[in-house]
Order: sequence, then C-alpha cells, then structure tokens
Amino acid sequence: MRPYGTPCLPPWWARGGQAQTLAGHFLRTPSRLAWEGVRLDLGDGDALALRCAEGASDLVLYLFHGLGGSADSAYIRRAAARFHARGATVVAANH
Repeated sequence: MRPYGTPCLPPWWARGGQAQTLAGHFLRTPSRLAWEGVRLDLGDGDALALRCAEGASDLVLYLFHGLGGSADSAYIRRAAARFHARGATVVAANH
C-alpha cells in the first residue's frame, strides 16, 4: 500500500477523466461482500441506509456513491472489496 501523503497518480493509459470513466466499465467487479445492513436515523426524521463490512485493522473507510448510484454500484463494490481485502472496515451509504 502507498504511504499516506504520497500523490495518487492515474496510470498512463487513464490520464483524463473520460478515460477513467470508461475504464471503470471494463474492470472486473468482485463478488459482493458480506455486508451488514444498518439504519442510521438522523435528527431531522430522515435516515441513511448503511452497509458495513468489518475489517481486521483500525482503518475505517466511508464510501458515498455519486448521483444516481448506490452501494451496489460496481465502482463502490470494487473499492469496498479492495480496501476490505487490506483489512479496512468499509461503510457504504445509500442516501
């Protein structure tokens, strides 16, 4: 894993945002994690539906999908699987 504070540079073949967006459609999406569903009630009467996968380390990663996405979106599942495999607890929000 890259040390904290080092720049995150895209690969040479995906330097622009358009290439990165298109590349995401061709990447393999892993099988689903064993998520635990959690409802987080908010003070205004609204709620967030969270999915949590507990990891082995102290690192907790919070994932928020983009407009029109969900915790089931391929890019969220890829990120969750990658960080969970490295020991992180992953929390993905459906909002």
